[in-house]
Amino acid sequence: MANPCTAEFMLERKLNKFLTRALRGYKVPEDEIQKVLAYIAGLDMRNLA
Repeated sequence: MANPCTAEFMLERKLNKFLTRALRGYKVPEDEIQKVLAYIAGLDMRNLA
């Protein structure tokens, strides 16, 4: 997360990877992870940032 976003590693991809790894680290079930990722995908991250 400390590295800036690039054309190859955009904000949405960075968030997906970070959330997936963090939630798996806490042993959150995969179906719940998918729900979180779907919710995040529905947000306008650029305006929120």
